[in-house]
Amino acid sequence: MAAAYDVPTYLLDRANIQETIVPTMHLFDTRATAETINSVYTPEIHLDYDQLPGFSLEVISYRNTLIDLPQPMGKNLTTHPNRCHVSAYAHGWFYNRDAERFPRLMVRRQGGKWKLELVRCKELEEEGESPWRINKQQVRLSWQDLPTQ
Repeated sequence: MAAAYDVPTYLLDRANIQETIVPTMHLFDTRATAETINSVYTPEIHLDYDQLPGFSLEVISYRNTLIDLPQPMGKNLTTHPNRCHVSAYAHGWFYNRDAERFPRLMVRRQGGKWKLELVRCKELEEEGESPWRINKQQVRLSWQDLPTQ
């Protein structure tokens, strides 16, 4: 019989999930592709993004997250979950870089919704690492504005 899902394990799962998803946008922004693949995603990932026009910009993003994990108390005590869902809201500020490569001229702001599915990777857990990795990621643009010229 599997061990019950206790409060310390629940809190550790929430912290590990946050530590998996929070760096995602920073890794995108710094174009750290290999680190993104190795530190936040499973070996196979389903990505579903709204199409955005291509342009060379710097992106700085923040987001709020809601993590859907079962509560470790009450009548229906559960075992350790192997999957969870996260909803997040992201804001992006897009800047063109100047001649010195600093982001200077804001060209766009936008916000969108993320829906993530994370899975527990037993091999990472056995190595003492955060076991949570993103398995599915859906991003939908909610709003966008352009500065007046």
